[in-house]
Amino acid sequence: MGGGRAERPSAASRWAATPFDLVLAISVNAFWTEPANAFPSVAAHLQPRGALVLVYEPPTPAGCAAVAARARAAAATAGWCVVVPPEVRGSRVLLRLEPEGTARTPGPA
Repeated sequence: MGGGRAERPSAASRWAATPFDLVLAISVNAFWTEPANAFPSVAAHLQPRGALVLVYEPPTPAGCAAVAARARAAAATAGWCVVVPPEVRGSRVLLRLEPEGTARTPGPA
């Protein structure tokens, strides 16, 4: 309280103080265009052994393999590992990742 006025924390500040078990990112290209910023930002808000699930929908189903490879490479560069192998569902690619050192059972490379 300052100057006689009550201050209420914003919803964003309450969320920022709460670590998450899982973060779901749908079509967020920052994970491969800016992995040095994107992965640490998520890691800062995960509980120990928390996970990040990336979902991408390339313009064509044929692009799924390339998107999966690019996302895996960016994750590895940022110190994250794939826990469940990339899964292609129709024209969508799903990856479950955890920061290195916290993964339970890494999936095949």
